[in-house]
Amino acid sequence: MGRYLVKILREDGSLAVMRGIFSSSCMAIVMGMEMFDDAKVVTSERELSNGF
Repeated sequence: MGRYLVKILREDGSLAVMRGIFSSSCMAIVMGMEMFDDAKVVTSERELSNGF
């Protein structure tokens, strides 16, 4: 489990960002794609912090 920052580029060119705790980077990307039906590109990066 870790804290991830997920960036979603939408079809209209806007950018959505979400943070959450996920089991893996892959699961963070899947959640981003499920939350935004018009997602074109979804990336995630693990945030480093104490306790995770």
